[in-house]
Amino acid sequence: MKIKNLLIKNYKLLKSVIFDINEGLNIFVGGNESCKSTILEVFSIIASTKRFKRGSEVYLCRSWL
Repeated sequence: MKIKNLLIKNYKLLKSVIFDINEGLNIFVGGNESCKSTILEVFSIIASTKRFKRGSEVYLCRSWL
């Protein structure tokens, strides 16, 4: 499966953001507290239904189950 774009709504500090994902390498650049790790965590949740950080599982929206 290829992800072409990503919409994140109301997750941590992100209220509503759309990212266009290109084939190949995508680089997220920003200062401290600019949500770079949060974006990686969202990809981790999508890929494995577990949080990016160790030890804590996440329960997805009921409609996904």
